[in-house]
Amino acid sequence: MIVSFEQQEYRDSLARLEAYSLTLPQIDVPVKHCIHGGMYAREITIPKGVTITGQIYKYDHLEFMIAGDATVATMEGPVRLKGFHTLSGHHGKKRAISAHEDTIWLTVHTSSGTDGDKIQNLITASDFDELEQFYTEQKQIEVN
Repeated sequence: MIVSFEQQEYRDSLARLEAYSLTLPQIDVPVKHCIHGGMYAREITIPKGVTITGQIYKYDHLEFMIAGDATVATMEGPVRLKGFHTLSGHHGKKRAISAHEDTIWLTVHTSSGTDGDKIQNLITASDFDELEQFYTEQKQIEVN
């Protein structure tokens, strides 16, 4: 997968944000897993005043901001969202979210698994290098 200059710039700024964030006190953001009918949903509540960076997803999925007020980093720049929103979660994307009020965020994925933590490990990459390796391996499987 070829990454554009804009994509690389966005990824670099997220990496800088994550590196800086690790120098600050950390909080636990519990995850609620729901698995049903070939779907996996992952829900988190981002407390007011907290900025998080999300995971890198290998597959397209749906995202919902159920409630709250947050600024979301996107390739096009920051966007402030309030209340309920439906978003397209594209493969290879990673977001940063800064909550102005407690914000409930939900992602929904197709899955045949039964363990939320294992599913999450299968559908995400730990970094963009792992994501590129995954795409390379998938192309090799499709070609053969």
